[in-house]
Amino acid sequence: DEPLSNLDARLRLEMRDEIRRIHAETKITTIYVTHDQKEALSLAQRMCVLRAGRVEQIGAPREVYRAPANRFVADFIGETNWIPGTAVAAEDQHLRVKTPVGLFEAQGNYKAGQEVLIGFRPEAVQFVENASNSFRARIARVNYLGEIEQYALEITGGTVIKAFEQNPLAARPVGTELTVHVRAQDVLVLPQSRDEPYIRQKPDVL
Repeated sequence: DEPLSNLDARLRLEMRDEIRRIHAETKITTIYVTHDQKEALSLAQRMCVLRAGRVEQIGAPREVYRAPANRFVADFIGETNWIPGTAVAAEDQHLRVKTPVGLFEAQGNYKAGQEVLIGFRPEAVQFVENASNSFRARIARVNYLGEIEQYALEITGGTVIKAFEQNPLAARPVGTELTVHVRAQDVLVLPQSRDEPYIRQKPDVL
């Protein structure tokens, strides 16, 4: 249970590699318990998310991250931006959702008029303009972490979302107004109830 929790960051990374090597060599079925999401994603072939002794989701790491069963799993495995909306059109798993920042295209099986939440990971936010799934934002804060730049973006209504930019050459200035885009395949759609399941018949986990 939490075998790497007391190690410094660099040693934890080295030990992850060592655990993977030992597991590959011995081929022994192993149960590894951790609250560190990155540890779970990097070590597991199959992972199980538990809450209060109840199984919330079992699946491959990429599936659990890309297609969480409900909002608890989405929030527990990484960070997610949430925006409320209303399904306005749905046909053959193609969905349109009206939100305070504009119309979003996504995948899901919801009825027109149903109140939903759309969610997307910070790394899914692209600093480009596109004809669909684009909205205006203002940079409120910037946090430089070396390999990524973390942005807090203020959108319509004062809501603040997060965006990650990989390998930044320079920070975008605080106060900059810009248009950002999220691909339809990167948008989660959930009922507004926190614990209802994520409805997508064949999730894109690639």
